[in-house]
Amino acid sequence: MNEIDRLTDSFKIELEIFINGCDQKENDLKWDREEFGEMEAFYQNDLISFVINLMFSDGQISEREAEYLNKTFGFSYSVEELCEIHDFLQSELEEDFDDHLVEDVRFLLDLDAEMGKAFVELLLRLCDIIAQSDDRIDDAERQKIDSIRERLEAL
Repeated sequence: MNEIDRLTDSFKIELEIFINGCDQKENDLKWDREEFGEMEAFYQNDLISFVINLMFSDGQISEREAEYLNKTFGFSYSVEELCEIHDFLQSELEEDFDDHLVEDVRFLLDLDAEMGKAFVELLLRLCDIIAQSDDRIDDAERQKIDSIRERLEAL
């Protein structure tokens, strides 16, 4: 098994653990479903939005990036569909997505430090998966990965 497949398999296991933690937080009434919806959906949306945004940071999504996104999350999106999703996300997010993501991570860290750290690890793992799945990572994508990695590790 190659490194990217190991990363992907590890991500799926860590995501399952995180999702179970979300369910527990909701059961403990530490998450306001009325205000934020389901915790699992809230943070999975952030993960998926993050990875699509990251994949498109070089102006395109490669076949291999789409393949690993699909393997990682169990989807079956084409490159064209992922580009459409990216365009939709860009039009929906009025503020900078990275700032939005960091605020969501801070909120989770305040709610439960252990879960917040686990979520940061999921995001960092996605950075590694995307970096390894891109056949030709360019400077813009590398800078995006380095920038978000710095911001997340500083939390």
